[in-house]
Amino acid sequence: MDTTTIMLKAHIIIVSFFLLYFLFKTILLLAGKKELLDTVRKYKMVDMILGVLILLSGGYLWYATADLFEHRMWLDVKALLVVIAIGLGIVSMKKENKLMAIIVSLILIYVYGVAETKSLTFKKTQTEIVTEEVSPTEEPEVVIDQEAKALYEAHCNECHGFDGSLGKFSATNLKTSTMFFTKKVELITNGKGMMKGFGNELTKEEIEKIAGYLIHLK
Repeated sequence: MDTTTIMLKAHIIIVSFFLLYFLFKTILLLAGKKELLDTVRKYKMVDMILGVLILLSGGYLWYATADLFEHRMWLDVKALLVVIAIGLGIVSMKKENKLMAIIVSLILIYVYGVAETKSLTFKKTQTEIVTEEVSPTEEPEVVIDQEAKALYEAHCNECHGFDGSLGKFSATNLKTSTMFFTKKVELITNGKGMMKGFGNELTKEEIEKIAGYLIHLK
């Protein structure tokens, strides 16, 4: 498992814990359990550590994906909302402001949903995996040369790996994909979800070479 994928999983765990911890304090605030809330608030280091870890891991992921994906507005918005939520969360608990605490909780829940679906509208946009079997006659005769290999490694290796099974950022396992050749060409050209399209960077022949190389990986 690569460093970025590990960081992504760690970031999700940290954000989830921060969300649950803040929701717990919000419930205590709304329920008027001031004594118990004050006891929990004594452990200020927990908030500080979680906040710093969220910013560090989130900042790393934001930087690491800068050139990988074409559609990443969800990530930019998520990063901004997390920074705002952390600041407002500290203020809301310090001032025991119930309304502000509720707003922060809603922001954090929304951010969690965005992170899980990679979409601002909670609509998953990850690349579809075609499940129907492909008969040998439907795949073209492809000659795998050094250019095809070089093109794949230059443009696809970052997320799919040398053998197609890296799965970085939930990228499709190319060793098990049964997607048609024409669909591969379309996907590489236009992109989908987090995957950028290469139609403006590569020629039709180069894209077809990559699509053919994917058959080789199977």
